[in-house]
Amino acid sequence: MNTFLVQHYFEKSLSRYNKKICVRDKEIELSFEDVNIFSNKLALCLKRNGAGRQSPIVVSVKRNSYYIGIILGILKNDSIYIPIDKNCPENKVVKILNDCNPPVIICDSTTIKKMRDITAKQFHKIILLSIDKEEKTGDIERNTIISMPEINSEIDTTAVFRNIDTDLAYILYTSGSSGNPKGVGITHLNIINYIEWAVKQFSICDSDRIISTAPFQFDMFTFDIFTSLKSAATLCIAGDVELMFPIKLLDFIEKNKGTIWKGISSLFIYIANTKSLEKGRIPTLKKILFGGEELSSKYLIEWMQKFPDIDFYNVYGPTEATGISTFYHVPTIPNSSQEKIPIGQACANTETYVITEDGDHAKVNEIGELWIRGSSLSPGYISEEDNLNSVFAKNPFSLVQSDRIYKTGDLVKTDEKGRLIFIGRKDDQVKVMGYRIELEEIRRAITSIEGIEDGAVIVYNSPDKDEIKEIIAFYQTLSDLSLEYIITEIKKKIPPYMIPKHIIRIESICRTDRMKIDKNELLKYYIREQKK
Repeated sequence: MNTFLVQHYFEKSLSRYNKKICVRDKEIELSFEDVNIFSNKLALCLKRNGAGRQSPIVVSVKRNSYYIGIILGILKNDSIYIPIDKNCPENKVVKILNDCNPPVIICDSTTIKKMRDITAKQFHKIILLSIDKEEKTGDIERNTIISMPEINSEIDTTAVFRNIDTDLAYILYTSGSSGNPKGVGITHLNIINYIEWAVKQFSICDSDRIISTAPFQFDMFTFDIFTSLKSAATLCIAGDVELMFPIKLLDFIEKNKGTIWKGISSLFIYIANTKSLEKGRIPTLKKILFGGEELSSKYLIEWMQKFPDIDFYNVYGPTEATGISTFYHVPTIPNSSQEKIPIGQACANTETYVITEDGDHAKVNEIGELWIRGSSLSPGYISEEDNLNSVFAKNPFSLVQSDRIYKTGDLVKTDEKGRLIFIGRKDDQVKVMGYRIELEEIRRAITSIEGIEDGAVIVYNSPDKDEIKEIIAFYQTLSDLSLEYIITEIKKKIPPYMIPKHIIRIESICRTDRMKIDKNELLKYYIREQKK
């Protein structure tokens, strides 16, 4: 069998390991055979209800093992899956439904009412398919609801795939710098290029147990699901409770004998801040991949000191490039909390450029914007409006018209060893009083202070001061730190012109549903506080 669609990964593993556990959560475990039967029935049910080749299927369910069968059922029907967080705001759900016009929404008992209410208003032709509801098929507020018994009544037959590798496998919606959700289309070829490299690079095999903590609507979950299906490893999905309580998450990893864990940096920060790290815990874990945002060396030092036998990897990659675009194996514990961890080198079939404002290739240690090209690059955004001012562009360094690059908006530099070093966001580079300032450098100085758990920095254009830009910093701590102490420590790390105008303690740093710092909300918070 030629592997050219991602569901072929599952087919190959099924043929060798049909009784092996494919996926498990705290309550449910399913063998490859179980997942195959469920996904076959779901694929037929989708087809019978109007979903066909390249039909977009929205999925909004809680975290559990059935999610793998849902994704495979959609792919076996040659359709496209679109994951939405079960807590996604209604206006964002409506935007996605308007963008994609899906024939079917797959939901469960936690989301059926929400989706029924939203679709009844203006999307009454959409069929709601509930994977754990026992209510009968019927028209409720103009929306047909298909329940689990009807799915189970389908015959179990093997699907014949008609897709080709350049067809879309999924669409992920990112918030974007504007806060407006953008649908990023990812093809089977994009995923296969990524997963072939990842399984080889991290030596993933059938004896591995991959710990999944990434939300289903994150590109990080692409690694979890498809590396496990290709290698016949067991995927262990941590639930909402485990993600809320670090001790329970560490218990979950131990109980499932987890060996590989790719997680969001903010989760590793959260666990460290709760003082949950203890030597001797998670003994089977061999590899940790962290990414999604910069992880302060302060926290990495603590993790590496507590778990010296684990290999740690800093991984970087935008949703528009499928998963990991660059990676760095951290060889030794960082020397200080101020040391920057490289994002390393490009993955297979991926090339990176560091481009200056003048459009030239940056020299060593010269800062520029990171551009990415290669086989994992998305074909583009779903919305025509989003593509009008797209960050996808023709590669100016190539004669081939179809050769494209993605302008990440991230500022990096290449060090003397050829490693990429993340500096910050392009839109976070500001000019204040004539000085060019990287806001991420200020944030790094604040979060490196002992006792500070998280931090963020924004620029405020004061309307009553002739639009003079002011640097505003926020910090989160459970410690009793004085403002004087914080300022003293910051002065040791950055020059005077970078010292924030105001340094504000906040209960929790505002973050988006993708765990990125929400600077718009922080700005609103600051303005509200100023008016008090």
